[in-house]
Amino acid sequence: MRFPGFGARTIRGQLMLVVILAIGSVIVAGQVIERIKTFDYADAVDVDLVGQRALTLALLLDGADDAQRQRILARSAEVGIEIDIVPRDALERIAGPDGFRSKIGSFLAYLFPPDGNLPDGSKMMLVGRKPMLSLPINDKEFLLYKSFPDSVLTTDITGRIVYYSLALAILGVLFSIFAVRFLTAPLKAISSEIRDTDAFLSRSTLVPETGSLEIKDLARALNELRTRIHEMIRNRTGMLRSVSHDLRTPLTRVRLRAERIGDAAIRDQILADVEQINTLIDITLDYLRDDRDREARERTDVASIMQTICANFTDMGAHIRYAGPPRLVWHCKPMALSRAITNLCENGIKFGGEVTMSLKSTDQYLSIGIQDRGPGIPEQFATQVLEPFFQMDPARTGNTKARGFGLGLSIVDEIVRDHGGQLEFENTAPRGLSVRIILPKASPRTSD
Repeated sequence: MRFPGFGARTIRGQLMLVVILAIGSVIVAGQVIERIKTFDYADAVDVDLVGQRALTLALLLDGADDAQRQRILARSAEVGIEIDIVPRDALERIAGPDGFRSKIGSFLAYLFPPDGNLPDGSKMMLVGRKPMLSLPINDKEFLLYKSFPDSVLTTDITGRIVYYSLALAILGVLFSIFAVRFLTAPLKAISSEIRDTDAFLSRSTLVPETGSLEIKDLARALNELRTRIHEMIRNRTGMLRSVSHDLRTPLTRVRLRAERIGDAAIRDQILADVEQINTLIDITLDYLRDDRDREARERTDVASIMQTICANFTDMGAHIRYAGPPRLVWHCKPMALSRAITNLCENGIKFGGEVTMSLKSTDQYLSIGIQDRGPGIPEQFATQVLEPFFQMDPARTGNTKARGFGLGLSIVDEIVRDHGGQLEFENTAPRGLSVRIILPKASPRTSD
């Protein structure tokens, strides 16, 4: 059900509207309750009625002789009203200390005072922890009304507590509807879109601009930010591709001229440098390409992908093995995930010689492990190795020949984060590195 806005576009205006609606609802509902008189508490004490009874008895006793007083006391006892006549000096001696229930009753009486006042000179008191009402008969004697009910539930309280409870209930309902409709739902939609990198950076998906004016402004600012980020990435990629294309032409001329050099050693060195520059250009463009963003998630047999990668490296003479289930289906981007696993295996074979791939899953996540017997990664470089073009000192890796360009782990990290997962490194004893890809279970929305 849509909560009406009535033109209140800001959060402040909507809060004022909720308060006004609540006040109006309480007034209308209170009038309806008063008319139908549904709330009738049989156990509620009418303090005003008790006071009037005590005053009537005190007036009767004041003008009666001893015989008449005895008849009044006996007749009152017959109808369930226990009273006594106490001298003034004895009244203060029989009053006891306040009890817990009396404190509660006094507090409620302070919050909910009676509609009418008790008779002049009357006083509430405790005698043996039992509430009683004292009322002067004359200058020397007091009427002690012993049948005063020991209850905090009076008609003055029950009559007003209905309105207070009704007001709290109506305010709670209206504020709950307001919070869910105008605050929680739009903010949840925004956080969901931002958390999903594909949706946030896609041109076809916008953060929903719904809710109050402030929420709409936030969503609009995020959409503008998404557009600027997308344009910045596109411009950067286009610029690097243009520069890379322009570099290939002089490199081709250098290659052709180098092939005419008679000195074989110098020719081979120049051609090797040219090939290294071409490889760097290819890897950089591969890192910047947006194929991963366009690839959709689908049900994929991850075990089959890993077994295929293992077989391909084995055919090339690498020492690699797969330890995992023969089949495991997961929602992911198959080409991107295959690329990430391949990069990790290449690093493991390059620096560790032997690689073991593992695969397991639970109801909540998928774990892909790549373990080698290399030198590992020092803790101070655990974050830096994920940065583009970062390379560790060859002396630390123990392999001066296996030099790359520092983009392999950056690509892996980007693919894993695109899946909403995380990449973990752990050095194993006595030697080796264990890399784990943790992928959460894809939601139905991101799995389609």
